Amino acid sequence: KEQTAGDKWFNMKRNDLTPAMKDDLNAIKLRGMIDPKRPYKKPDWKNLPQYFQIGTVMDGGEEARNQKIPKKERKSTIIDQFLHDDKSLNWTKKKFGDI
Repeated sequence: KEQTAGDKWFNMKRNDLTPAMKDDLNAIKLRGMIDPKRPYKKPDWKNLPQYFQIGTVMDGGEEARNQKIPKKERKSTIIDQFLHDDKSLNWTKKKFGDI
């Protein structure tokens, strides 16, 4: 298989999928189920992508102080972020109880 995505994708390299990366990609794919009141675009991929990049979101200087996430509340993975969000946890517990 090819090691890069090609010239149109700036030769993005193929990543080796670790279990943590698989969990994060599945969480991104299913994030609409965690809190349906947040508008997320539905992913257009049925299988996990082979070519992707992982980065860190940096706070911009132009954001207001009340919009920034405090360092104590920042999590290392997407799954940790979802698990520590009270609104989404309450909604999922409620829906799970309904089932």
